[in-house]
Amino acid sequence: MTIFELGALGEFIGSIAVVFSLVYVGLQIKQNSNSIRAASVIEIKQLATSVSSMLIAPGMSEIYLRGIKDSSELSPEDRVLFNSLMLTLFGSYEASFFQSYYSTIPDEVQSSINSQAVFHLGRRGVKQWWDAGGEIGLVKSLLKHWKVKFGVTNNMHQV
Repeated sequence: MTIFELGALGEFIGSIAVVFSLVYVGLQIKQNSNSIRAASVIEIKQLATSVSSMLIAPGMSEIYLRGIKDSSELSPEDRVLFNSLMLTLFGSYEASFFQSYYSTIPDEVQSSINSQAVFHLGRRGVKQWWDAGGEIGLVKSLLKHWKVKFGVTNNMHQV
C-alpha cells in the first residue's frame, strides 16, 4: 500500500467517525430535550401542588370558593389571601405559557392548563380581581396570547 492509499483510507475512516459522532451528538440532544420537557412538566405539577397546598390551609378553600364567586364580598383580610392565591395560580399559568412558547411542555399539558385559565377567567370574582389590577404582574406577551386565544382584555370585558 502506498502512502497515498493509506492517506485515502485514513480520510475514509475519519469521515465515518465524523458521521458516527454527529449521530451520537444528535441522540444526546434529543435525550436532553426530552429531559427538559420532563422537568418542565414536573415544574408545572409543582406549581399546581403549591396552589393545592394553599387551598388545604384552614379556611382557604372557603375563601377561594367565595372569592371566585364574588371577590367584592370578601373581607379585607380574606381579599389579601385571595389575592395571594390568584397571584400564585396565574403565576403558574404564566410559567406554563413560557414553557409552551419554548416547546418544553407537550401541547396537551398546555391545553389542559388553558382550560383551567379559561375556567378561572370566566368566574365573576376572578374578573373582579383582574379588573382591580390582578393582571398587573403578568407579562404583556401572555396577556396578548390570552387576548388572541380567549378574547381576554385588560379589563376583562370578554372571556
